[in-house]
Amino acid sequence: MRFLRFLVLIAAILAVYAAQYLFDKASLEFLRSAWFSENIPFLWDFAQWSGPDQQTFGLYLAGIGALLFGLAVYGWPQATNDDSTPSSVSAPRISVAALLLTVAAVLAALFLVLHLQQNADEPEWSHYLWVAAMGVYALGCWLADRKAGANVNAPTPERSWPTFLLILAVGGLLLGWQLTTVPVRVDGVEASHGLQALQIAAGWESRIFASEGANTPLFAFYPAALGITFSGDWLLGNRLAGLYAGLLTILGVWLLGCELFRRTPTADGDADDGRSPALLAAAFTAVGYTFVHFGRIPHYLEPVAWGVLGLWALHRGVRTGSLIALGLGGLLLGLTATLSSGGILFVGIALLWWIFWLLARRGWLGQTGWGGFAAWAGGIFVFLAPFAGVWLRIPATFLARLQETSIFNPGALAQMEGVYGVQGLNAVLLENARRTLLTFWIFGEKSTLFGLQSSSPMLDSLIAPILLLGIGYLLLNLDRTQSWMLAGWLAGALVLGGVLLSDPPHWPRLLPVLPVAGLLCALAVDRARTTLMQIVGLWMGQFSLFVVIGLLVLAGSYNWVEWYEVQTVQADAESYAGRAIHSLSAERTAILIDTGDGGRAQWSDPIVYFLAGGPYAKQGITISPDNWPVNLPPQSSVILQPNDQALAAELQSRFPGGLFL
Repeated sequence: MRFLRFLVLIAAILAVYAAQYLFDKASLEFLRSAWFSENIPFLWDFAQWSGPDQQTFGLYLAGIGALLFGLAVYGWPQATNDDSTPSSVSAPRISVAALLLTVAAVLAALFLVLHLQQNADEPEWSHYLWVAAMGVYALGCWLADRKAGANVNAPTPERSWPTFLLILAVGGLLLGWQLTTVPVRVDGVEASHGLQALQIAAGWESRIFASEGANTPLFAFYPAALGITFSGDWLLGNRLAGLYAGLLTILGVWLLGCELFRRTPTADGDADDGRSPALLAAAFTAVGYTFVHFGRIPHYLEPVAWGVLGLWALHRGVRTGSLIALGLGGLLLGLTATLSSGGILFVGIALLWWIFWLLARRGWLGQTGWGGFAAWAGGIFVFLAPFAGVWLRIPATFLARLQETSIFNPGALAQMEGVYGVQGLNAVLLENARRTLLTFWIFGEKSTLFGLQSSSPMLDSLIAPILLLGIGYLLLNLDRTQSWMLAGWLAGALVLGGVLLSDPPHWPRLLPVLPVAGLLCALAVDRARTTLMQIVGLWMGQFSLFVVIGLLVLAGSYNWVEWYEVQTVQADAESYAGRAIHSLSAERTAILIDTGDGGRAQWSDPIVYFLAGGPYAKQGITISPDNWPVNLPPQSSVILQPNDQALAAELQSRFPGGLFL
């Protein structure tokens, strides 16, 4: 029976990698040889199939491989007294002081809601009151925890932090190497974010709760503003906001992995305390080219980072009965919800987890009772209160942002009916679901933010098949705690971030799936390693770990090279001109040429204006070949755009000794 299990496991792994080979539309020319025609005619015939037929066969092969993997591997160990059941603590008795502090914080937050709902101004005292309310609320939760005990016998996968720091350093290198120069292209969204951050850094904007742009609170721009202030460079400072979010995401995935995969080590050594899958989850997340790209630009990964940390604090609070962890989880998820409409997704995921615990893990909730849920919900309310007041004052703007990309918007539905060539909401939703789910393996990104070939899927060809194995394991092991939690996270992110929106897959909306994809890959590897160790021997665990590490190194290297080669050459006229202006010293005057042609960089373009320095920029000058000036200002630099090379000789003759970029 063990040998049969081993064969099924190997067949499942081969099946998903063969399916990925078909998804990549790789050449099957080697199957058209005479040897295959004579000895394996099926494969020879298969090589003659059309591309769509081969891809359809790959889908069946992927599904079969995933389900076979779920059947072949051993499931996660059932709950034990140390890791998955509640720690042996009594429910904390909330003192009068703790209760008064938390109630005072909630009342202060409620006052902010009412004030900002009725008044458009944002007085400075409201900022101090908001910060004080959060501090008082956290103090109240901490006081309520003071009499709570701790389970000293619980496994501690967090002790693997030295290895995690190595993974974090590698992730930091991938995210931070040549941060200002790669990607060369500066997207309009990045420029708009940077301009708003420059307004804050320059002291022209001091509000926090008000919304600007796409109804995004000004609070979301403060990390970039801090980066600009400390670095002194607006492009670097703006992108540092993405770097810190990427590092926080890796940290959050590791911490959450320690929570989800915590287990009692076995005496024979075929299972540790959960540290290996937690570390692998962080590594799988860090090496993906999608993660690296969005971790180098601001705004997109920040709600993901704080959302994952919020889920970690929530899980830890429920598992240990810690009210301070639950309160912190609420504050973090409230922060997440303010950063973007996609950040609200993490609050929905957390609610799904609460429902699961209520239905299947009541023993966990017994440690804190409804007080634990109240501490968590109160944290969300205290953080969101002032922003909610602004949204309540202008609800139409807030709702318009949520409805703009919804597939239930009549305009968006009509557009997608034309794109898909179908009629009716159900048909559009079905095609949306197909494209959203298969974006990991087949469909590329639909926005202009990424830049790789349109056919490139969200995950690379080495890691994507492992995610298939993880999904197969989930489907056949839904009786495990972390299976339900990860399945709810994955399904919620795909539905709310893709299926119910227009024109999927739009990766900026789907970024919340990256952490859960890393966790699922780690879970699949852990189950495969455990199964191989029990079938073949303990030495297989070490051998398979080396194989996985080699695969991660290979995938990370391949992803970096592929992404780097594209991002160093792909740009537009605005980015090239803006970067040339950005490189000039402060005493030089930048000059653009206006030939009257379309598609040229202009001073009014947000990308050029941002790279020039926004509010710090000097007055730009534009000259025209139809009316050359007699002289140029001292210390001038003329920015030549790609189509201006023919003008170089004339410029040299008119303005000898000048500097042309």
